[in-house]
Amino acid sequence: MIPLQHASEAEVDSPAELRDQLKTHGGQVILYRYVVSAIVISHSDFRAVWIAPGRNRRQAMLLHSLPTMVCGWWSLHGVFWTVQALAHNINGGVDISEMLLKFEGSSNVPIKLQIPASSLAEQKKAKRISDVVLVAFTCIFLVWLFYVTRGNRR
Repeated sequence: MIPLQHASEAEVDSPAELRDQLKTHGGQVILYRYVVSAIVISHSDFRAVWIAPGRNRRQAMLLHSLPTMVCGWWSLHGVFWTVQALAHNINGGVDISEMLLKFEGSSNVPIKLQIPASSLAEQKKAKRISDVVLVAFTCIFLVWLFYVTRGNRR
């Protein structure tokens, strides 16, 4: 069975701080997904990132996808979750700016935010993309394996 994850909520570690940055400087707060794996252990979660006005969201996506690209592949679950996380991040993550502006708390106690239904649709789109990528990698691997074993028979 392929281990798939669909998150309907995400924990934001410092909501008051992010809200204050958003109110003071503008910009956006985006949820990017990350995966870290080691042999049989995998961890997948979201990271809320404030992006300054005028800053390229693609650059932020690359910066926050780098740990997943390096550390996400190293377990069976991690392989699948990494592809999903990268597809999620490449699609732009989830903009939670509006939800944070509505946040009334003053402390930096972590809060759980419900991910909007539109973002859940984006997650399903990311899953479809990850499925296509996995099938493509599997086909490439099988073709490579065929040529390697065929070449050894001569």
